[in-house]
Amino acid sequence: MFNGYLNPLRRPLIDQTRQHVVEQMIKLGASADALHNELGFVLANDLFHALSPVSPSLDAPKWGFLAYLLGKDAVHRPSPQHLSKAHAMIAIDTHQHFWRYDPTHLPWIDATMAKLKGDRLPEHVLAPMTKCGVSAALAVQAQSRPEETDALLAFAAEAPQICGVVGWTDLSSPHLTVALEAWSGNRKLKGFRHILQDERDVAALTGSTAFNAGLRLLQSKKLTYDVLVFERQLPEALALCARHDQHWLVLDHLGKPTLNVTHTLKTSELSAWLKHIKALAKLPHVVCKLSGLVTETDWQNTPMNQTKQENMRRCFDEALEAFGPDRIMFGSDWPVCTLAAPYTDVATFAQTWASAQLSPSEQRRFWSGTAERTYDLGLKQLKESIDGSATS
Repeated sequence: MFNGYLNPLRRPLIDQTRQHVVEQMIKLGASADALHNELGFVLANDLFHALSPVSPSLDAPKWGFLAYLLGKDAVHRPSPQHLSKAHAMIAIDTHQHFWRYDPTHLPWIDATMAKLKGDRLPEHVLAPMTKCGVSAALAVQAQSRPEETDALLAFAAEAPQICGVVGWTDLSSPHLTVALEAWSGNRKLKGFRHILQDERDVAALTGSTAFNAGLRLLQSKKLTYDVLVFERQLPEALALCARHDQHWLVLDHLGKPTLNVTHTLKTSELSAWLKHIKALAKLPHVVCKLSGLVTETDWQNTPMNQTKQENMRRCFDEALEAFGPDRIMFGSDWPVCTLAAPYTDVATFAQTWASAQLSPSEQRRFWSGTAERTYDLGLKQLKESIDGSATS
């Protein structure tokens, strides 16, 4: 089968011009369908535009080949909705936050984040989600108090696009069992998270007897735990994840690599982050969210540019290489991402990357399959819920 020739070509795609890749594939005898299925519609359309006007190295029959691949409307870049339809899949955003703004409960929103000082509700992101072909989202805690879980579950009850909730509870509490029992009847509660990155001593908390007992209890109830740390805290995250392997653990925002630079990162500058990412990836129960990188860049001083995007792509590529296509999933980190870029830009960046680097089946896992497996979402019921709300 042609896939046997193609798979070795896909991974080095970053280091080759797209023209060269297409020429290689055509020489190997790829059918139009095989090329379309492997590269994805968006990348194929990018190739068409990148090579216009017709390159001397691509003769008319080869352009006819690409024209057949792209269809009659090839002169227009396909919309994200077209991408979703082309791959017949549900796209899930695994990382969104919602709140009714109260500064006492959101102390991490400082003076530099004035844009976030207001209510952020599910209806506020629905339009850009729809524009990008994203059908559903997970609501993730932003406040470290028990009321946060109840608030997110209330949002989920009213907004059918919220397919699951990652709430907050005190894992060290002697009353944890009682707290979990109170939420046990709500099927949208999928797991919990704590803002570990803001702890003065992450090792002290994650190494404590009470915290580890709490995490064991979560895993015994098949509840996920999202791990939120900065790059410098990855050693503590690794130790924690290695101790708890009875259910899924999710690394948020790729472990927040240091991207606050104005130049293209060298491999040496990513070496410490890469070392820990590769170690985490060796733990088969750890999944990685490709999320939150836009606000790890120098967003306060310079707008999103080609250098920043290249650094983010590099991190996405390294995460794919480490975790493989079965343990990565998309997250926007809305509304925090809007500090640096609109939702549509964040989603489109991920769509373009996924189309270039993943086969259609891998894209389905990236956009929904891995999230479904990790958070026990039930895509059939989710699709029925989404379809029902769209027609009501």
